[in-house]
Amino acid sequence: MYSRTHASLAWRKSSFCPTGATCVEIANLSVGDTAMRDGKDPESPELHFTASAWAEFIAAARAGEFNPGSPN
Repeated sequence: MYSRTHASLAWRKSSFCPTGATCVEIANLSVGDTAMRDGKDPESPELHFTASAWAEFIAAARAGEFNPGSPN
């Protein structure tokens, strides 16, 4: 889902994001859902994830499924 209705959300970047780098930002939504946007363009559309979809994404990232050369 894309939306630009959450301008007042508390957006944050990963602590692993170097200063000045172009990283994504995330914000918590109601009922455990998560929003993600392009950190270099705060006016960009937001991606919204359900709590279960976000948990699956985080688990896959931790497992290295998005690493370069990953067979997944």
